Amino acid sequence: MAQEVVRGFVLREVPVGDHDRILDILTREHGLITGSARACRRTRSPMLAATQVFALSDFSLSTRQGRIRIDQADLVMSFIDLQSDWTRLVCAAHLSEVFLDCLRDDTEQPDLYPLWAYAMGALIDKEKDPVLMTHTCAMNLMKRAGYEPRLESCVLCDRDMPPHRFSHALCGLVCSRHQEADTWRSSVPLTDGLLSLMRHCVQAPVERLFAYSATEPVVSRFCLIADQYVNERMEKHYQRLDMLRSDDPLLREWVRPGKSQPDSP
Repeated sequence: MAQEVVRGFVLREVPVGDHDRILDILTREHGLITGSARACRRTRSPMLAATQVFALSDFSLSTRQGRIRIDQADLVMSFIDLQSDWTRLVCAAHLSEVFLDCLRDDTEQPDLYPLWAYAMGALIDKEKDPVLMTHTCAMNLMKRAGYEPRLESCVLCDRDMPPHRFSHALCGLVCSRHQEADTWRSSVPLTDGLLSLMRHCVQAPVERLFAYSATEPVVSRFCLIADQYVNERMEKHYQRLDMLRSDDPLLREWVRPGKSQPDSP
């Protein structure tokens, strides 16, 4: 990369020294790039707002000795609404962490840029549940990262015989033909509505991904399944959403991996 102007979302900003920042930026053209912005934290810096976390900005970049330097940044959208809503801010921070774990520097992953863009739009939409939108995005991200669960037929016999259960260990459905197996007993029961929601979150195009409604019991169980699925596939316990559980009645119903789970929504 020589000199170039790219548009991107700031997924993470790390203060350096008194006035600088290191930015992880998600771009359509180059996937994730990491660059340094000098003096951008000064009060009168023209790059102050454009280099804050979650901002969408146009960045003028140059490469020197293999390192990317941000020479100029022009704010396109600040997503300032996230800063005034604790729940939405925590959800955005959680998503950025999962995205960063799925992204690699210098790898073109153009499908993740629109996914993040639509997710941010959903998070600032006051009519949408930010926690539900977060897990919707995370499940779709798992598919794009190569961890798509099998939701069309049984992972054991390739048949579709309801009732269904979802096995985290097998990453997919287990049908009623296996009711005597340990896999069946250790899996999670699914209602038709819950299975439909899971299929939507994995299969829907990004333009329609966040446009749906669901009942509270379905939302509660879906959040539980998605939370555990992401943690297990990424082999990491993401902790940011834990901060919301004492405030959100839906989140208080979640069960962490390893704890007992109710048999029905």
